[in-house]
Amino acid sequence: MDFETLKDEIKKNEGCKLKAYQLTYNGYTEPFYTIGYGHRVQPNDSIDINKVYSHKDIEKWFDFDFQIAKQGADALVGECHPKAKEAAIEAVYVLGRTGFSKFKKTIKFIKDGSHKEASEEIKDSKWYQQVRHRVEALSKKLKEI
Repeated sequence: MDFETLKDEIKKNEGCKLKAYQLTYNGYTEPFYTIGYGHRVQPNDSIDINKVYSHKDIEKWFDFDFQIAKQGADALVGECHPKAKEAAIEAVYVLGRTGFSKFKKTIKFIKDGSHKEASEEIKDSKWYQQVRHRVEALSKKLKEI
């Protein structure tokens, strides 16, 4: 599996902010801050929300988050087609392990090797309504297996 290409895809999809921000969509502002490539600022991060950080710091947080996403995807879908694993890693990166674990049918279809069904099921979600383009790309990845 080409993790470097997947990392580049996630970075492109997330975008990069060197200063912490609160995500706002549909008139709702998240109660937490985000920085870098979608890193959710945690109390133990010691991140100053008013500071502009270096790319070195951003990459460190990204690598940490990517490893957590990979572990979460491994736990949820186990051994599966490499492209399905990539889709699961990105989903866990965005939603967290707990968030993606709620996609029970999608996960079951991935585990069963029913990738076309997984590609449709992942779109049956609030997430798809919020960021259609992002979920559509994962759906396409699953469908093309």
